[in-house]
Amino acid sequence: MAGGRVLEDEYGPVNAANLTSSRSGIGDWKDEDIVRALRAAINPDGQWLSGEMHRGYQWMSDEDALPVVSYIPPLPAVV
Repeated sequence: MAGGRVLEDEYGPVNAANLTSSRSGIGDWKDEDIVRALRAAINPDGQWLSGEMHRGYQWMSDEDALPVVSYIPPLPAVV
């Protein structure tokens, strides 16, 4: 979950993001920022994330999204 791996989508290479609670990851994101990233592939700055990697999550319910959000903060931060 520390990111750094390169994945390929239909638009080319995508660097995997740091999904830990580190400030270099998503540690400064609010819960709604994480849900928006899951559902709409948009980060808190309004930048587009890889749509292919998020395809199918746009219909994720709060019931499913909120446990994902609560899973991240207790994880060890990786810089």
